[in-house]
Amino acid sequence: MILNRFLIISFLASVVAVAMGAGCSSAAPDADASRQKMVMTADDEPTFEVAAIYPLDQATQDGTLPFIALPGGAPMETPCLERSRKAKQWTTANPEVIEVLTSKASEISDSLMKWIRAELADDETRSAMSSWRAEMYDNAMVVRHYNTDDVRFSADQLCITDNLHMLPADREVVTTLLGATAFSVLSETAMDPEAVKAVVQAGRKNRMQVKPVPTFPRAKDEKGKPMFRKGRALFVAPDGTLVPQKDVPRPKDRPVFELQFKAPKGVFAAVGVMPKSRFAAASAPLECQLNLIFDDMTPRAPLCLGSNQLGFGVAMADNPGEVLVRAATTDATSERTIPFDSTVMIQVGGRGFAWVTPKQLEEGAELRVETLILHPDDKVVEADLKKFSYKK
Repeated sequence: MILNRFLIISFLASVVAVAMGAGCSSAAPDADASRQKMVMTADDEPTFEVAAIYPLDQATQDGTLPFIALPGGAPMETPCLERSRKAKQWTTANPEVIEVLTSKASEISDSLMKWIRAELADDETRSAMSSWRAEMYDNAMVVRHYNTDDVRFSADQLCITDNLHMLPADREVVTTLLGATAFSVLSETAMDPEAVKAVVQAGRKNRMQVKPVPTFPRAKDEKGKPMFRKGRALFVAPDGTLVPQKDVPRPKDRPVFELQFKAPKGVFAAVGVMPKSRFAAASAPLECQLNLIFDDMTPRAPLCLGSNQLGFGVAMADNPGEVLVRAATTDATSERTIPFDSTVMIQVGGRGFAWVTPKQLEEGAELRVETLILHPDDKVVEADLKKFSYKK
């Protein structure tokens, strides 16, 4: 049982996944009924909080969360957080989210196009896409969110070490992915036919549908009735002029100015990050110290600010030059045998880290400690959060 000197952690209420949507175009064309049935009503959209939303340098189809992002948003390869595909994903109509992502439309277009060039093109066709741009549909925006309170460091993590006591300043904890299940790629000039063919075929291999938008549609008047000239049907050329059928190229020879993408699992072009106030660190070992008696393994906490989330106990080790140190939070305990006058890191579950330097005493040990806690009980600052909520 932890004594009063060891302050108990009370976890913050879960910040459950929320609807976020990104929109840069009005609506996905030809949306089928089955997909429309999956769209949640506005009343169903939960509230969620993130510190900020950033466009990804390159979009992704990988929905695994959470992760530590490098500058640009790509996941850090070094093992760090427990990752899961159990994040919640849904379609959103939240106008605040749509507005945020619409304001970043240029960066999101660049993000999607960089992904298309990397994943759906080859060296021969990539250069032909320089004038292409991407637009997401407002009614096909999706958010994928992992409950912030469930974020944990993995047992094999290597991002917090003996030498690195905090995530680098340019790293972010990503808990949210934003993207779309449908979007368009457009060009002011006719797209290169070989590039179009390559993207369509590569999209099929990636389990998505890529469809060129037909040109030369039937011309219709303001009442929606087909137009004729001298009894012959008229068609609309890409420049807006009306032409008879004899001047309409064969389907395979018609220019393409737009490709429509449908990706059932979504393509993500932006991220939402966890506030840095979810970490609490104490890094003054000369101030954060406590004297402990051997074999009193009840966790005791140093009194310095920021260290009271971890408790410590000590016991004699087999080697008289070492001491057994136990560190504990309310939900995990860890032990390490540490040589006197050496500093060793102890990871306590997925939330706590302690760098302990024991000094030998006659009947115990003096511990000098530095600590890092994920999700401290009193450190989430409301000003650090952007709240998205949408109810009718």
